Amino acid sequence: MYLKQLEIHGFKSFGERTKLEFGRGITAIVGPNGSGKSNIADGLRWVLGEQSARSLRGDTMQDVIFAGSAGKGPLGMASVSLTLGDCRGQLNLEFDEVTVTRRVYRSGESQYLINKSPCRLRDIRDLFLDTGLGREGYWLIGQGQIDAVLSSRPEERRLIIEEAAGIGKYRTRKTEAVKKLADTEANLVRLNDIILELKRQLEPLEKAAAKAREYLGLAEEYQKLGQALCAREWSELARESEGHLAEEARLLSALSHIDEEQRQSEKTVAALRLQAKELEELAANLQERRAQTIENMGEVRRLQDTMGERLKYLETDRQRLAGELTELERRRRQMRRELADCLWHLRSLRRQKADVLRELSKWDAAHIQRAGRDRLVREIEAVKAALKRTRLMR
Repeated sequence: MYLKQLEIHGFKSFGERTKLEFGRGITAIVGPNGSGKSNIADGLRWVLGEQSARSLRGDTMQDVIFAGSAGKGPLGMASVSLTLGDCRGQLNLEFDEVTVTRRVYRSGESQYLINKSPCRLRDIRDLFLDTGLGREGYWLIGQGQIDAVLSSRPEERRLIIEEAAGIGKYRTRKTEAVKKLADTEANLVRLNDIILELKRQLEPLEKAAAKAREYLGLAEEYQKLGQALCAREWSELARESEGHLAEEARLLSALSHIDEEQRQSEKTVAALRLQAKELEELAANLQERRAQTIENMGEVRRLQDTMGERLKYLETDRQRLAGELTELERRRRQMRRELADCLWHLRSLRRQKADVLRELSKWDAAHIQRAGRDRLVREIEAVKAALKRTRLMR
């Protein structure tokens, strides 16, 4: 069995996925201080089950996750995979190549896998038990650990020799067996205490059992009496049921009539609702017409106000015209009187004209004196002027 490959991603300084190939024989990893050589050794120890954060040079297990650098941000997971070759017969697995993987997340969750199958930490420890690759083995010795081995006490040196001799597995199994025996003895003591407690409770339980048997007998008798009572009550209920059935039939018939009346009522209600809807529409129309009428009444009032004003003006004009008519009627009566006077004066002038004409006919034109003739001419002109004024007054 030999170390074939180590894949590291997100563990300590390994921000990128890194694969290290190991061949048979001796493989050396060299590099300057701070290049990550110790981180590779910590990754090997960690993937094989190391649980001490101080052994990995940290405070908590989340400290092994890559914390970021100048060119790359921190990661949320650290993963290390260890691949071993020529494992058939060396490990308790039927595989020639075995890959062990361990992951840890910043949330604290951890995962363990063997050949990509989830497993427990104990499965990994049992897998490498007695192979020299266990967590307590000295297959990986760091700086200062050689002096610690040489200066260790005999008991500690004995543990190292036993681990190297391959008896560490049996020592571990012995420790587990002793622990199981101690747990078994504690369980036996507890069991004895339980037995003693049950013995103390046995006598009350026997009394309770006797009472239970008596109870069962009484319960059986009670059940028989109850069955007889139920049979009697059943017969009575059957007789009552016949009457109830007849009553039910009558009620069903009445219910059918009630249902029919309810349907008729529903039809009536539907018709009334339809009428109510029509009345609501009519009321809405009337309301609209009322609003229009109110608006028209306002217009009529405004028109009445306007007509009232005009009527006032017309009444004023009527009074003025009545006054003028009265004045005209007075003037008409005066003009009639004046006309009567003129007609009387005209008749008088006509008579005078007739007298003058008769007088002229008596006189010859040659014998009429010049003065008398002129006087007659003036009189005639005066009569003509009076006649002209009379026409104008008509």
